[in-house]
Amino acid sequence: MSSQNLALRLLVLLGVLLLIKVSIAIVGNYSLYFPPNFEQGFLDGRAQTFVGIYRLAFYGHIVVGPICMAVGTVLLTPWSRRTAKLHRWLGRLQLLLILLVLSPSGRIMAWQSYAGWIAGFGFLSLSLATTWCALQGWRSVLVRR
Repeated sequence: MSSQNLALRLLVLLGVLLLIKVSIAIVGNYSLYFPPNFEQGFLDGRAQTFVGIYRLAFYGHIVVGPICMAVGTVLLTPWSRRTAKLHRWLGRLQLLLILLVLSPSGRIMAWQSYAGWIAGFGFLSLSLATTWCALQGWRSVLVRR
């Protein structure tokens, strides 16, 4: 195995471990979100703004986010690409979740960023970039790449 191939495998492994850590951190805090606890964690002090569309966006984002990360990780494996039917089904699921829930909820939440307008702009940019990447993936599928 070449050193370049080994480095790529190591990078993929580190990426997968990071996704697992983030997903565990999100899911591990679900007890603070169901029902919402406005005295601890991410929702601390957000009772005033945790209404209407923001509330819906928040729950959509924290439920769909870990699913998208898990599905995306599986889609990147050589194993899923060898199982074409599964790969196509997961790809469709990923695209729908991103376009219908994850990105729109990220844009809604970006407008109420507690870390200021710079962070909000960053979150908005991330949401738009995620949408663009998902659409580019779909475009590649359409031209059979």
